[in-house]
Amino acid sequence: MEARLTGLFSVGSCRETAARLAAGVLETGGFLERLLLRIHLAICPPCRAFARQLAALSAAARAWSASLASPARLAALEKKLLERLT
Repeated sequence: MEARLTGLFSVGSCRETAARLAAGVLETGGFLERLLLRIHLAICPPCRAFARQLAALSAAARAWSASLASPARLAALEKKLLERLT
């Protein structure tokens, strides 16, 4: 499936959109690049679903990472290490 905006600018294929989403263009891209990406997402349900999946995966990874670095978790790991070393 390929979505195109008629006129001057191409909103790109689904493959290009997926690559841009994975690269974080929505957060870091230039104005026109983000606009074209949002237009593609507005007209392409599969790419919208992929964007939601990426966001959910990213949020889960951040939550998991934060749980590993929590002060309570680090203190427990430090205690276990000290017990094994002594």
